[in-house]
This record gives sequence, structure tokens and C-alpha cells, in this order.
Amino acid sequence: MKYEKKILQRGFLIAIFLLALYAYNVHIPDLYFDEAIYHYQAREFVEEGTSLYDTAIWTPPLFNFTTSLSFVMMGISNFSSRFLTIIAGVIAVWITFLLARLYFNRTISTLAALLLGLSPIFVVYSRIALFDVMLTAFSLLAIYAVEKYQLKGKRQWLLYASIFFALAFLTKFNAIVVWFFYWVFKICHPLIKKEIKIFRENVQQFALINAISAILVFILVFITGGLGRVIAMAHNVVLQFTIQSTNLEFPRLYHFGAFVDWLSPVIYPLFILAIIVFAINYKKKEKGLYLMWFLTISQLLLFTYLPRKASRHFIPMIPFVMIVIAYHLYNSRHLLSSDP
Repeated sequence: MKYEKKILQRGFLIAIFLLALYAYNVHIPDLYFDEAIYHYQAREFVEEGTSLYDTAIWTPPLFNFTTSLSFVMMGISNFSSRFLTIIAGVIAVWITFLLARLYFNRTISTLAALLLGLSPIFVVYSRIALFDVMLTAFSLLAIYAVEKYQLKGKRQWLLYASIFFALAFLTKFNAIVVWFFYWVFKICHPLIKKEIKIFRENVQQFALINAISAILVFILVFITGGLGRVIAMAHNVVLQFTIQSTNLEFPRLYHFGAFVDWLSPVIYPLFILAIIVFAINYKKKEKGLYLMWFLTISQLLLFTYLPRKASRHFIPMIPFVMIVIAYHLYNSRHLLSSDP
């Protein structure tokens, strides 16, 4: 109990610090172009009752709906527009700690959470009213719920996973990307290792969780928008992925250099070092490490292929990057020791 109390106390202190960091003067900067669009859509919903499906026909409605709730509670302002993104950022850091803690020790988990919470890219986007941090929080919660079920065997975690993925999808269609690669690993890894029982169990969990998520999405969209909105949403999923794979926004390999700024010039070399260390010691068995690396590398390669990409598109993969950096940094500590 004392151990758990210390964890809660330290977690609470870190959460307060991150809230202060993310919220400091967040009301002062003008709304970024996309922010202003989402701000307008939520305001129209609150003031005029205009359906979010009418003002944001190309995106799912959850993010703007939560923004409208913030407007109702705190009034319409830059701060209230960004408030729930700040909360989502703190939750994402907390879940990163819990997810890492399923596989690694407390030091690695704490380091991963701090690296994420203080990385420039995550600090910036936790202070901006865009979809990506909230998407990351829900995606991490969904993955954590599946992993928790596989450790504890309690069926309610499957329901939690379904709910959180449905919420991630209703926040931004890109939720499919992280979720897809996660299940590719969960299904293919035991198959490669010839663990047929685990393979079959994972396939069953995949089918059950996604079926429940699909039903939840259908019900929520049908209730709030009717059958026409359900059909339109299915169309928009295809449209968004088509746009992402055809429109050139930055040079194809630009993000490898941009990572220096996004992760900071200190963390980026550690990421490169972590790749080298993992390549050398890839045969070392560490539960969860392969999953974290797969979610990192697969998304990095996907974004290398996609012509259209911006820094915000990398937010969902950053927690996994920080976990692998924390793991290899911790396990390389003997290099800094003066002991022979």
C-alpha cells in the first residue's frame, strides 16, 4: 500500500506540473488556422445549434463535441477551446507510464512518461486545439486495455478496449493506423513463434473488440446523425486515407531531420542510439519491447511512404518512441558508471 501511495503521490505531482506547463499562457496565442476552424464549428453548435455533421462533414464529430462542452462549462475563449487538449495530454502521459509499467520497471516507465511529457512536439500539441493529442490518449487507453486483459483475464477490459477505440475513431480516422499495426503484431508475432493457442486467442479478441467498436460507432452516429451520416462517415474514411496518400505536403524524407526539433536535439540522438542498441541485441527477450519497437518503426516507415504528412501526424507514435528510448537508456546506464 505504501508503494502504491508513493506512486499516486508522485503521479499527482507530475500531473500538476504538466498541467501548469501546458496551460501557462495558453489563452494568449491566437488560434492556429485549423484551430480556428474547429473553434468556429464548436461555437456554431453551442450558439446556433448547427449540427457538427454540417459544419465538419469531413471529420468525425467527437473532438468538436468535447470542445463545445468546454464552451458550455467555461465560456467561449481560446483557453476553453484548448482546455480538453491539455487534459488529454496529461492523460496520455499517465497512460504511457501505465503501459510501460506492464512490461518494464518503475524507473523505465517514469522516464518514458517524463520524456513524452516534456518533448517539444508533445508540449506544443498539448497546447493546441487539434485532434491528435486526444486521439493519442484514446488509442493508448485502448491498447492498454487489451494488454491488461491479456495479463489479468478479466473480460471487462475487452469492453473498455472496444469503447476506447470507438472513441479514438470518432476523434480522428487516423486511429485506424496505430490500431492496425498493433493488431498486426499481436496476430503475426505468435504465429511466427508457432504459439498457435495465443494466435487463436488474439484473433478472437481482435474480432470481438472491433465488432463491438463498430457497433458502438454505428449506434452513436445513427442516434446523433441518422443513417445518412453513417454512410457519409464510411465515405469520409476512404476519402481521408486517399488524401493522405496522394497530396504532397512535405518532402518525402523531411521528418527524419524534423525529428531533431520535435524530440529535441538531446532526445533525437538517443533515439538513433536506441535503434543501434536494439539492432545489436535484438535476440534479447524482453516482454513488450518488440511490440513497442514494432509500433515505432512501422509507423515511421508508413509516414516515410505517405506524401502528405505534418508534424501532428506523428503524435500517436511518440509515446512508443519514448518508451523504447527510456528502456535502452536505462539498460545502457552501466556505460556511464565508473565501475569496471
